[in-house]
Amino acid sequence: MSAEERDPLLDKLQALPLHQLDQKRSSRTLRAAEAAFSPPVRQGIRWPQFAVGCVLSITGLIYTVDSVHKLGHIYGSNEVASLDR
Repeated sequence: MSAEERDPLLDKLQALPLHQLDQKRSSRTLRAAEAAFSPPVRQGIRWPQFAVGCVLSITGLIYTVDSVHKLGHIYGSNEVASLDR
């Protein structure tokens, strides 16, 4: 783009100073937005999260006990078979 083809309005717009937000105003605006958009949280135990955690823990415990039982059954049956010979 040559100098004759340049848009004078675009040159004026690019020459404008950049606007910087005031830090105090920015932080107040952020706090107000967070207060407006975040739901209020009650104090105490949140039952749905607690219930999901309990269910996952119990499921893991059952899986572990079942795996150990099956391993004991597999290796225990081999020992019994070798003793019968």
